Amino acid sequence: MLRQWKHTRAVGLLSATAALATVLAACGSGQDAGQPHETSSEQKPTSSQQQPSTPSSITPPRTFEACGKDPQGGSSKQSASQVDSSNEVSLNSTDAFAISTPNPAATFAGCEVLAQGGTAADATFAAQMMLGLTEPQSSGPGGGAISVYYDAEADKLVSLDGTVNAPYGDVEKPERAGAAGRVGVPRTLEVMRTLHADHGKLDKQRILQPVIDRANKGFKPSPRLVEAVGSRSDMFDSDHTQSEKYLRKLADADEDSRIKNPDYAKTVQRIADDQPIFGTNGADVDDVADDIAEQALDLQRTDDRAASKRTKKDERLKQAKTLATDWIGAEEDRAMTRTDDAVCVDYREKQVCGNSSPATGFTFVSHTLNIFSHLPEDAIAPKGAKSTSETQDDESRKVLSDVQRVVMANANTYMGDPSMAHRVTEGYLDEVVRDKGRAKDAADDAADGRIAKEPEPYKLPGVEEEYEDFEEEGTSQITVKDQYGNWVSTTTTLQKNFGSGIFVNGFFLNNSLDNFSSQKGKGERANIRKAAAHPKTMMSPLMVLDNGQPTVAVGSPGGSKIPSYVLKVLVGILDLDLTAEEAVLLPNYGAANRSKEYVEADPPEQRTSDRQRGKSSKKSEDSEDDVPRVERVADSGLSVVALTDGEVHAVSDPRRMGLALGGTEKQ
Repeated sequence: MLRQWKHTRAVGLLSATAALATVLAACGSGQDAGQPHETSSEQKPTSSQQQPSTPSSITPPRTFEACGKDPQGGSSKQSASQVDSSNEVSLNSTDAFAISTPNPAATFAGCEVLAQGGTAADATFAAQMMLGLTEPQSSGPGGGAISVYYDAEADKLVSLDGTVNAPYGDVEKPERAGAAGRVGVPRTLEVMRTLHADHGKLDKQRILQPVIDRANKGFKPSPRLVEAVGSRSDMFDSDHTQSEKYLRKLADADEDSRIKNPDYAKTVQRIADDQPIFGTNGADVDDVADDIAEQALDLQRTDDRAASKRTKKDERLKQAKTLATDWIGAEEDRAMTRTDDAVCVDYREKQVCGNSSPATGFTFVSHTLNIFSHLPEDAIAPKGAKSTSETQDDESRKVLSDVQRVVMANANTYMGDPSMAHRVTEGYLDEVVRDKGRAKDAADDAADGRIAKEPEPYKLPGVEEEYEDFEEEGTSQITVKDQYGNWVSTTTTLQKNFGSGIFVNGFFLNNSLDNFSSQKGKGERANIRKAAAHPKTMMSPLMVLDNGQPTVAVGSPGGSKIPSYVLKVLVGILDLDLTAEEAVLLPNYGAANRSKEYVEADPPEQRTSDRQRGKSSKKSEDSEDDVPRVERVADSGLSVVALTDGEVHAVSDPRRMGLALGGTEKQ
């Protein structure tokens, strides 16, 4: 049953005195952590009350050995792929803190905040801003985010939807605006500000100073970043890239490089000072709009000079101006993200909870779990399995993938912004996602091998919609538990590598408006681009609750495959009784679309040093009557924190060379 999360019981935070007295040993032995800056309950700001700015001259916190060695702090000869890392950390205390991300520098930044007494919200803020520096292709202030947060003191689970939206003055034919027409109004900073205002403990300068320092000193690009640069020749060959020192350095970088981004340092300092990241008068808006429009033309010329002639200068400028006006206006107000109750679906006597919008990937997850709950036990795991390597076979993965194809047929037809297509999305939720009868029928068909090669979406009365394939790729993930019992799972995105390719103030702008349907039609339609509308996304940060208390927080980058990645972990933990690490290491599998399935060609436990990521992709030998199953790279970046039998476990997916860290109170 899909429902709003309900309050069950109160769990108190540690008192300020106790927190100040706590000395932490994080991620191994080391020096004592410093004392956190406290905000009393009378002074603590909320999303409707701005936190006072902190002088930029504040003394930065010292580096704590407790979180291990800074992955970015080695000698210039040490590449980012050679740093010490851990895919899993186990801590024998329910009060332990832990963080996992796909990027070691972001994990380390968050760990240091936790070791200083910061909350899960503080650590997420630090990790996100570090991601914008060291993983600029997937995340940053120029994109969107979704966060699910458990507040232990209030015993309340909430969700923040910071997905981008089309500008309020969106032009009638945005395709004529080139790359400028692909950029949604960025909202990631609004999510970070809201988390910090409502749930933070440390001041922003203390949280963000290490990011500022790293941007000024330089960072080592990861192999994944170097690879991403190679995938965007359209951007790195543009005139704007050649005129921008940081972009030239990034274009020529390898793993031994060290790249400085002083513009990003200035942006983060303004955030720490509680200032808008742009000037806010009319001339500032015009300057930003002109820059965006000019870069859009440069990118179009580099990618396709003939196509660039089809864009119109007036349309580029108008779209850039309305985008800049909305964005800078939100920055001037230091806008916050609305906080809503999370929604939960019952599964295996637990509650799986996420964002409530039918434009986000949790709707896909909810629908799938509704069907999974009706499957016979031996359809999920083979009978007589005696070890983790036997917990799933091709037959069981085939059944679960068939279910996802049914879900995909409906999600790629009806997902969308409920404020723009209320009747369609309500019908989708009530008559498809939550419908137990249809779920049982789909489960029976999947178990008996009767799912069509190309399943049709369920028909909704009075609704005219058509299925449309959907792709999304540029995402990242932050998963955290703090010493006070707060948990958070946050997924962030630019949509594709480096988003639109437009670069301002040290970071890239998203291209998330590409997620809108390309179909045209009259009347109320799902996921049709309109002014102020939010495009759909498959981001699916979520939590698992047991009797109202968090036991698992999980999320992953991976674009349109995100739901299948998190579903694999849920099935592994809740159905197959695996540890979080074992569940992450299972081969990835699922629906690529409604008529094609994928299975990971090279899962971590099968990899050898001579098999490189990206080289294994082939079609399996299926008969003409079978659904095509493609063996392909499925490099999830699953980040999991789990509480099991009094121990906290943090796991980072080895497919993206991430890092998990954590700590407990020193005895």
